[in-house]
Amino acid sequence: MGINHQSNGQRVEINVGTEMYRMIGLTSRNLIRTG
Repeated sequence: MGINHQSNGQRVEINVGTEMYRMIGLTSRNLIRTG
């Protein structure tokens, strides 16, 4: 179970990173449009 738990944790971190990257990309695009 330890190995599965670690792999799941890594997947969660990757998903969180992807969501943050999307948020940063959207905000940067909005700033460029408004700026």
